[in-house]
Amino acid sequence: YCDNGTEGTGTFRLDSPTAMCWGGYIPAVQFTAYTLATNKDACKNGGWQSLARAGGSTFKNQGDCIQYVNTGK
Repeated sequence: YCDNGTEGTGTFRLDSPTAMCWGGYIPAVQFTAYTLATNKDACKNGGWQSLARAGGSTFKNQGDCIQYVNTGK
């Protein structure tokens, strides 16, 4: 850490938000988090809208989500 850990260690955090030691650098990686559909009940009551397949693609409706959970397709 640029701040020698004064803002804490052991967590994924912005390094030294007040120090400019990383100024000018552009992140090389961006992460997109999503929750995998693993059971049909999770797809119900609108749950399909916040779930995704293992490859990250989303569902077009509840039936699409349930079909994926049941068949993997």
